[in-house]
Amino acid sequence: MYPDGFGSSSDEDDFGTGIDESPPGSSSQSNPSNSNSALYPIFSNCNILPSTAYATSNRTTTSLSTQLSTVAATVLHESPSCIFAPDHSDPSHDCCADSGATHMMLPDILAFKTYRPQRNRTVKLGDNSTLQIAGEGTAIFPLNNKVIKVRNALHVPDLRQPLYSLRKHKTMPGCGTFSHNNVGSFILFPSFVLCIDDSIDNIVTYKSIGRSQPTLLPDYTEPRHTSVNATTTHTPNVIPSDDD
Repeated sequence: MYPDGFGSSSDEDDFGTGIDESPPGSSSQSNPSNSNSALYPIFSNCNILPSTAYATSNRTTTSLSTQLSTVAATVLHESPSCIFAPDHSDPSHDCCADSGATHMMLPDILAFKTYRPQRNRTVKLGDNSTLQIAGEGTAIFPLNNKVIKVRNALHVPDLRQPLYSLRKHKTMPGCGTFSHNNVGSFILFPSFVLCIDDSIDNIVTYKSIGRSQPTLLPDYTEPRHTSVNATTTHTPNVIPSDDD
């Protein structure tokens, strides 16, 4: 899913009433120091020699995928307290863990702690339909009961369900993904793992916090992205927010 004018932008912590009609940019910049570092605890003990990576002592062939999945399965089994599964018993909504979406996209305006209304911006979905983007900002929401804070999320009111962008997720420091048919599918964070229900689609559970409820401390906060080539744009009638 690509918003019109997909490029490069930064997320300011402002809850604004003004409309910035300047061309928006990309919220997902590649982090050169991030190589899915959340995978390191899982694979740090995987001693694979290049010349013998596929050969075992009895000369049978074992794929690298199988070796990695074995290590992942072992570590996940040893750290059950770090794994959080979808909670279908709780009043919540399905959220699609989408590998094609360029942005986090939410139909829920209550998730936004900062907000900049948008005009004449649309997002193109996988079925080639387009939906209007109403706003952009910093959002806080629970996935599988773990609270995530992301920047440059898009408010798309007509979405049927929230879309959690795995493409953007993998650019966030300490984050990554892992999937294997013998182990399962997972969204990796530095200190915890979200299990994906992939029985029908890639689903995690999403809950709306709402502004009337007490603010929950995030279990993971996406840091602000800085860019050497970033330009400053003027946003009229901005109301500063207390949110960090």
